[in-house]
Amino acid sequence: MEIGITKLSTKGQIVIPNNIRNDLNLADNEQFIVISENDEVILRRVKDALHINRKQSKHAEDFIRAMRHDKILHEMEKGNELSADDVL
Repeated sequence: MEIGITKLSTKGQIVIPNNIRNDLNLADNEQFIVISENDEVILRRVKDALHINRKQSKHAEDFIRAMRHDKILHEMEKGNELSADDVL
């Protein structure tokens, strides 16, 4: 286990310490899901979360909701209209 200390910037950004990035082989521009639970912040790599077992993970539904939300925002930014079925 690696441990590091970081801080939240005025822009809401957090730097993952170099020793942890190296330990986990994190790449530049890697995407994360951010989960708030019991006064903790949990980061999961998107590529790892794609393999979540819905029945065994308590975060599976949160991940699915986050991915749906991200897709909706992306489509809206491109100017595409979405139906109610697309959103739900």
